[in-house]
Amino acid sequence: MAGNIQKLNLKTLESKYNTYRTKATNVYSNLENIQKSLVKLTNSWTGKRINMVIEIWNKQLLSLRNNVDYFGIKIDDILHEMLEQYTLMEMGRPSNVSYGTVRIQQIKDVPLTDSTTIKFASTAVKAHIKEVEAFSNNIESNISSIIKELDELQVYSDSLKSLVTNYKSVGNSMITDIKNVLKTISEESRKALNDVVVTEQYNENDAKRATNTSEK
Repeated sequence: MAGNIQKLNLKTLESKYNTYRTKATNVYSNLENIQKSLVKLTNSWTGKRINMVIEIWNKQLLSLRNNVDYFGIKIDDILHEMLEQYTLMEMGRPSNVSYGTVRIQQIKDVPLTDSTTIKFASTAVKAHIKEVEAFSNNIESNISSIIKELDELQVYSDSLKSLVTNYKSVGNSMITDIKNVLKTISEESRKALNDVVVTEQYNENDAKRATNTSEK
């Protein structure tokens, strides 16, 4: 039950809120950057195999959108409103503050490539996968920091302590979704690169037969 406040400093709470908002914004930015890197990846890799990777991303996108909205909108709004309400309380005019919800621009699907056209530029593919890995690591780091920030807020008051109880599971779910996409991209690109090398060697061997005019 609300009613107890323990050493709540409004400037400290405001600072923590701003830190939280920055990290939540970073999560969104890095998720958007993953999407952009996947689009760039399809400029260097086309065909059925990259389409399979893209389909996994697109299928998990709804869950990723919901989770980034949870941290970037829902929890952000709650913290903002609570900060303002504590400020009004100290001014002697307590009020129920509501800012309304403004949705973040949604992360987009990645269009599928032409499945009948095979392209695999290994250097560019590796570079784009490294980008995805870096953005994924940034998301994991920011989610871990967000969870830590929310944990620390609970000591200030009963209402902050009861602030939403499932943010850890939401954060872990988001990290798992990102890791699954990254794992699929890494595994499929490694297999594709190996298959390209092997197939091109077969074709090189076949092509060399053209130099022997006596072979039927």
